[in-house]
Amino acid sequence: MKDRLITLLGAVIAFYILLRLLFPQINFAQKDISYPTSEDRGKFGLAGSAHWLSSQHVPIYSLRQRYDTLAKTPELSPRGNLLIISLPLRLDAQHKELQQLQQWIRQGNSALLLIAMSDWPPWADRMMSDSVTRVLNNFDLDMTLAAEPDSETKDKSDKHNPGVTTAKQLDKLTQQKSVARILIPADAHPLTAGVHKIETTWLDSEGLRWHLEGNEQLRSSLVLLRDQADKNPALWLNFYGHGRLLISRHSDMFGNVSLALADNAVLFADMVQQLLGKNGKVIFDDMHQGLSAIYDPDAFFHDPRLHHTLLFLLALWIVYVMGYTNRFGQVRQRKPVLQLRQHVQAVGNLFARRLHPSAVALRHAHHFFNEVRSCYGLPQNGQPVWEQLQRNAAIAPSLLQQAQSLYQRAQQQQRINLITFVNTLKTMRRELQ
Repeated sequence: MKDRLITLLGAVIAFYILLRLLFPQINFAQKDISYPTSEDRGKFGLAGSAHWLSSQHVPIYSLRQRYDTLAKTPELSPRGNLLIISLPLRLDAQHKELQQLQQWIRQGNSALLLIAMSDWPPWADRMMSDSVTRVLNNFDLDMTLAAEPDSETKDKSDKHNPGVTTAKQLDKLTQQKSVARILIPADAHPLTAGVHKIETTWLDSEGLRWHLEGNEQLRSSLVLLRDQADKNPALWLNFYGHGRLLISRHSDMFGNVSLALADNAVLFADMVQQLLGKNGKVIFDDMHQGLSAIYDPDAFFHDPRLHHTLLFLLALWIVYVMGYTNRFGQVRQRKPVLQLRQHVQAVGNLFARRLHPSAVALRHAHHFFNEVRSCYGLPQNGQPVWEQLQRNAAIAPSLLQQAQSLYQRAQQQQRINLITFVNTLKTMRRELQ
């Protein structure tokens, strides 16, 4: 009888731990984080912008699906739409939907990327910053931070001890605060007509010298706004096919609070007037910020059928542990049989933890170049063979351009999407066969 009571007590404790894991205690003292969605009425939400557009009879649309559904949605016009995307994304975008987004903009639509590179509001988790690189790389662009020029007033101790963190730097890292910044038009442009200044914020631990870089043969960025203090770019305009791409390094420009500051609403109105075409709509990317029609976790956990199922499983489990004997025989452990596959997998995991993704990409490219060289009777020295691949009609120019761009990033030891690069090489290898 004592053994059964101990078993029952263990079952109750285990069930209590399970409940705490599935339904963690809610901390009501913690403030809710405001996210940039068309339904959020907090500080950083876009509900104010959506309501203002509706009051001006501008059609809006809340995107609750992935980007690949933009061209398939009957409520949306094929062209003339404006998509507002806040970066980084809470739900990362897939490679396939980013390609569909690229094609959708090429067809004559526009996108506004509000990137939290200088302000980093509470909703912008830095663990999601890879989504910024992925989205920009999809458009052959990259946001880089230029080195600050040498200053005569720089502390001499830093020059002699570059590895030592000064007290001023340490204070900046531990006591971050948001500072108001003023953005002014760089030059006369229809997108900034009537705009004298834009008020936004800057996190004083972040850099202000952000620059947008891209392939010079394909991309040219027009600076629309600059920081009033240091004249660094803050808003860029890019032409992409028949569409246009606006990129801001401040994410909170048209939030519920910031929309009413200075000429922020005037700038937003200019963007809507210039970028919205006939029958076009202003689309809010709510899906990648948590408002998804694919899966609703709150509705799932509030469903009474889930609670009834858990209670039934609990009752069945208690009947099992109370009715079944706990006097089991000694378990015999089988000796593990080591296989060559397990050894290879262990070695591969070791290299995966030690090697930089760029080194792995360069090695993949080395083997691929040697395979192409063997087909053309060239020395197998692993050197690039882009000219031979360009003359091959079986390889699409866009695929070759993507491979060259990723290979250049790997040579510069920059972060790349290794899966995308390997799949690109596999596709070209299949086309060459």
